[in-house]
Parts: sequence; C-alpha cells; structure tokens
Amino acid sequence: MLDGPCCCGATHSPEDFLPRPEKISGSVLVTHRNCLDGCGCSIMFLNAGGRRENIRYVTAGGLERFTKKDPLMKTDDFLIFADVGLTSSRCADALERRGNVVLLDHHETSKHLSGRTWCNVSMDACGTELLRRYLRLDSVEFRRLASAIDDFDRGFFKLEGSRRMSNWHVFVGQERFVSAFMDVTSRFGQGSVLRLIETLPWWSSNELDTLSILDERGEREMSEALDRAFVAELKCDDVVATAAYVVSSCMLTSQLLNRALAKFPDADCAVQINIDKNCVSMRARNMGGGGGENAEFDVARICASFGGGGHRAAAGHPLPQELLRKIVEMVHE
Repeated sequence: MLDGPCCCGATHSPEDFLPRPEKISGSVLVTHRNCLDGCGCSIMFLNAGGRRENIRYVTAGGLERFTKKDPLMKTDDFLIFADVGLTSSRCADALERRGNVVLLDHHETSKHLSGRTWCNVSMDACGTELLRRYLRLDSVEFRRLASAIDDFDRGFFKLEGSRRMSNWHVFVGQERFVSAFMDVTSRFGQGSVLRLIETLPWWSSNELDTLSILDERGEREMSEALDRAFVAELKCDDVVATAAYVVSSCMLTSQLLNRALAKFPDADCAVQINIDKNCVSMRARNMGGGGGENAEFDVARICASFGGGGHRAAAGHPLPQELLRKIVEMVHE
C-alpha cells in the first residue's frame, strides 16, 4: 500500500487505495464476536451510516467458515471485514474472486494478506481505529473512542476508562453495549462520546452498583482460578515452552492471564482453558525479562495451528477435544 505524498503533492494513507462501497448503508460489516474491539467496529459502522441489521459477528477463526458457507458469499453486497482475519490463503483467494470486499485487521495471522489490494493489515492500531480511518470518522470524539478501545485491546492498560468499558461489555454483552452507545449519541450528540468514555454518566445507579458487584465477583473468580493454576510443558510443532494453565470460565481474560504470568515468573506464556465457551486464550511474556529462552515466542503461530489466530503476544483458538482430555488428566494427576 502507498503511504505519503503522491506525484501531485497530496498526502495519501493506505485507506485511500482500498475498495469502497457506493453507500455504507448498503454494505455489510463482519466483525469480532464477544470482543470490545468488535463493539467499537460496530459503533463506527453505525455512525458512518451502516444499518444495524447489516452487522454480522464471527468468532476468532470463524472467517474461514464464513467464506465457505455463508450465503452472503453468493450476493453482490459489499462486505467490510474489520478486526477479523484469515489464516487460509485459499479462503482469501475466494474472497478476492468474489470482489466487493475490504478487510481491515491487525492480527499477526493476517500478515500474509498485506500484498492484496483489498486488505489493510496494520500492527499499529486495533480494528476499531483501522475502521475509523477507513470510514473517515475524523472527529475528536471518534478518535478518543478508538484510542480507549485500542488501549485495552492491544494490552497497554494505561486508561482506567478502557478497563471499565471492557468490564461493562462483559456484563451487558455486545448487543447491549453497542445499543447503549448509539442511544446516548443519538440523544445527546456525538460530543457525548467523550463523556461516555471518561465519566460514564449514562450508567444508571443500578448499573453502577451492578458493575461494582461485577468487579468484586471478577476479583474473586480470578483469585480462585489462580489458586488452581498449574505449570506444565507446552509442545506445538517445533515450539517447546513452559505454560501457566488456568482452567476457568472467568470472562476477564486479559486481566486473568496477566496475573497468571505475574504469579508464575518462569512461565513463557499463560493459557486460559474456558470449557464453557469452548475456547483457549493465550498470552505470551513478550515484555522482556523472566521468561526464559522462549520469552519472545509467538502465541499467534501456536493458535493458528488449531484454527485460531491473533497477535504475537495475545491469541486464541477453539478448544480441541484432545487438549481438553490432556488438561483433565493434568488436573487429576
């Protein structure tokens, strides 16, 4: 993708060269299910003129199934994929043949798509920010919202508001979260987005009380899960590492795995096995120090071998039955 001034002196960004629909209202957004970044993508899409009924959610690794089975593949609808990627070149070829598509992603497992003219794969921003740029939502309100989501999604954790937004998303779910943002901005204008992020005045007293209860319950769940955590060897292809395993349905995944890495300083990565959701989430110790010889290994590569994907330091995949059996055996040893 080109980036910078062209021959006429104008400055262009990668988004300027991507395919675009005639009308956003006639396009379909496909984004990440049960994810704060997926929520942000939905909010950007709706504020750009997209329609609520044209939002589709897929799980991590679910885009391959979409390209093979979804009826939308046989339509002429313009498809916008945001915060979801493909590990399969064959599926990418199918999308390319179909046309009327653009893909915006920031996961390591999508890097192989970078040379395709309908893809923007960038490691410098979350999916919400990439979609904001593509949709040209340049107001300070949407920049701030994307920044807050980016803070949590890429694991910086510098903004207290981003953590609370994530907790509230976990509590109310994706649909309610998006609806709440859209309801407030429609009643009070886009300027209210700043207050939503910074002070959250739109929560009722009951919701604030419930969030406090959620925070307390989350702390208790994480503490109990970490008491049961254990360290074991992880083998996948040519990777051999030490992993801290946590078998838990706790939904505060990032916080749980960060604490697991803190509890087990010699572990190269932390792994949450969520049997209720049938998924595995991984975090690598990629911040230097205390991680042994494999401190910089790529968990996205491991997850891709199980049909998932993600970032080098944070990734996930569906829970294979074989792995579930091994976990049960290790727990009972």
